[in-house]
Amino acid sequence: MNVWPATLPQRAQVEGYQAGLGDGRLRSTTDAGGAKVRRRFSYAPRPLKLTMEMNADQLATFQTFVEGSLGGGVLPFQIPAQGEEGTWIVQLGQSMPQWSPISWNLWRVSLDLLVLS
Repeated sequence: MNVWPATLPQRAQVEGYQAGLGDGRLRSTTDAGGAKVRRRFSYAPRPLKLTMEMNADQLATFQTFVEGSLGGGVLPFQIPAQGEEGTWIVQLGQSMPQWSPISWNLWRVSLDLLVLS
């Protein structure tokens, strides 16, 4: 199992943090009235969006981690749990990580994750 590098930030910023419940429902439209809703899966990954500040060296480490260790972003990895004890197993979600400059040596990195456990 790949592990989030110790040289990268271990906690996300409060600004940009979004968590939710996994959606294991199946919705079916009907000819009349409301949609039928039933449980499709007993387990559904939870969505999680994080924002972290990284310096240029950390950003390079992060890029290498995603491209190399995570096979271009397809493999799961272990990250410190945010706001609780322990670790989570996560995987990159629908969008790949993005970053934008805060200053010349500081970057804001946005992660779209799925919490698997």
